[in-house]
Amino acid sequence: MRQKWDRANRLCLKIIKHSISDSIIGAIPDNDNAKQFLGAIGQRFIESDKTETGDLMDRLMSMKYDGSSGVREYIMKMIHISSKLEALKISIAEPFLVYHVLNSLLSQFNQLKVAYNVQRDK
Repeated sequence: MRQKWDRANRLCLKIIKHSISDSIIGAIPDNDNAKQFLGAIGQRFIESDKTETGDLMDRLMSMKYDGSSGVREYIMKMIHISSKLEALKISIAEPFLVYHVLNSLLSQFNQLKVAYNVQRDK
């Protein structure tokens, strides 16, 4: 029974290592146990998600409209970042996103900000 398990473990490790890119394998400590090796890979992706979440949050919160592109494109970029955060289980409330978008626009858009703020509907 032990021989069958050892053989199955070796085959699993070979299949796993063959199907993963070298850059990922290089970042994972080598292990003789397939289950532990997969656990180490999973841990790397959790750390990667945390890094990506921090990066996306920084990008979203530091965005300021500079007038180099259209306002619609700028807003779509912010929505895209927000949807990426949603995929990482970080929800951004729509009212907050709208507020942030409006506050990050140039002063030439103050009339739009005022018009939005006096509007009764969401």
